[in-house]
Amino acid sequence: MKKPENKTYSSVTLKMLEEYQAEKKEFHTTWGDKHRIDRLVGVDLRVKFMKAEQLFKKSVAEKNDIQTQKMIQMMRRAYVALMNELMTLGYKPLEPHIRCFDWDGVIWYVTDLDYEIPRAMQRYKHEGEANFISIQELLRCVPKELMDMRLELAMMFEGSKFVRIEKK
Repeated sequence: MKKPENKTYSSVTLKMLEEYQAEKKEFHTTWGDKHRIDRLVGVDLRVKFMKAEQLFKKSVAEKNDIQTQKMIQMMRRAYVALMNELMTLGYKPLEPHIRCFDWDGVIWYVTDLDYEIPRAMQRYKHEGEANFISIQELLRCVPKELMDMRLELAMMFEGSKFVRIEKK
């Protein structure tokens, strides 16, 4: 029985993949997650982008250097097209203190403080049906007993931070 060949990427391709992932993360930090973007762009562009993502994922799975490098370039062009479409349609990037979430199919814009909600509403209300709330309001909804338990856990486990460790 023949063992499957264990393909690996060249250092150039690995560097390109790393740069692409950083660019993708920056795009989504600036413009919001896939759910927000899907609501804002047209169906044609959304379908083209999804097809490009599928081709990219397929090339990554095959671990073909040349094909993966071509697909990275294609995805960069796809993100530029997305950004251009969003700007052409008059949509604005998310401000640093405003986050956008899809919660059970409903879009929520979340600000840090109550006084920031009117500005967020003014800026994003034309994007369609959405809800606006602040972290302050969310914290007011947390029962005191639950917050006390959380603080007690933090003291017992030195901050109770959970860190993701990635295997290289």
